[in-house]
Amino acid sequence: MSEQDPQSDSQEKQPTKPQHKETKWYDAWIRWEKGSKETYDDDDDEENDDNEEPPLIPTDTYHSSYQVPSYNDDVKTIINLELRGFPSESEAIWTSTGLTLWRSAEFLCDYLVKHYGNIVQLRNDDDNTPCRILEVGSGLGRSGILMHLLAYASSSQQEEEEYAMTICRQQPQQQVVLTDGDTDVLAQLRSNIQHNLELNAKLLMISDDDDRSSSCSHRKNKSDLSCHQLIWGKDHAKAFVHHHRGQTTDDSKDNASSYFDVMIGSDLIYVAQVIEPLFETVQTLLHPKHGVFLMAHCVRRQGNEVDLDMVLDQARKVGLQYTQLHPKKHEKSCENDQEEGIFLYQFEWSTKD
Repeated sequence: MSEQDPQSDSQEKQPTKPQHKETKWYDAWIRWEKGSKETYDDDDDEENDDNEEPPLIPTDTYHSSYQVPSYNDDVKTIINLELRGFPSESEAIWTSTGLTLWRSAEFLCDYLVKHYGNIVQLRNDDDNTPCRILEVGSGLGRSGILMHLLAYASSSQQEEEEYAMTICRQQPQQQVVLTDGDTDVLAQLRSNIQHNLELNAKLLMISDDDDRSSSCSHRKNKSDLSCHQLIWGKDHAKAFVHHHRGQTTDDSKDNASSYFDVMIGSDLIYVAQVIEPLFETVQTLLHPKHGVFLMAHCVRRQGNEVDLDMVLDQARKVGLQYTQLHPKKHEKSCENDQEEGIFLYQFEWSTKD
């Protein structure tokens, strides 16, 4: 067999390329009460591609680094992220709020790093199918890209040994889907994904001294990453399932590929109009038995008009119960953290079958 290009796997799936025609939509339309009545329609010719506006050129770069816990104290794995976007006071943020880096993402990412192993094991299936993870409102992509890279950096010694024996398998350990509704945000998100995959290329590749069969892929097959448009709301979420169900043609309600085991998001809600559509989306996409939704929320974000109780009440209405993960109520720092106004919640279904 001829030697395989180490980059062929990443080029083959093209996570930064849209797989379906997308609706032109901007976050500001929520505030302008314009909305969007269009849904996923591959035959819709309403948009004229010849009149597309030039892409926005980001002015800021946000840097963050994460040291991943390891079973070997002598081994230190670092994940570096560089996200390009705009300052919060930029005019671009008035139209597309996801083009900057908001504070709550920092708290969600810290939690993902510390608890990654437990998060991906939350699913109760024993069929060895990948853990399916979806980020809503990805923005610049900090949490979702990190979640993808953690699959390559967080393995225990036993997991590494088991993985070494199955290096040629075709199925990844997890599937990560980053989503946003905003047209300009999606363009920058895809650019950030590509840049950070290149930035962490060494982590994604098997070491040079690996003597495994050359017939195997040169890339570790631990996580599959893709990026798609997802506008919130029940109808949009159902259309999203239809387009991204995967290879199966099973349309049954219990089809596992219709749901996500883990959903994550941060700084999602700052106007009341998005609360109901967000939880309709979670209700439609989250696995009905063991699904978990991790959400970081800032009640003091600039321009935020949403009370925390409004968010939690809507979660209860769709059948979700919640646990406050940050700040911990028994910790001495709780009062200071609450004054900061950032909370991290874990939502799951009130009744598990």
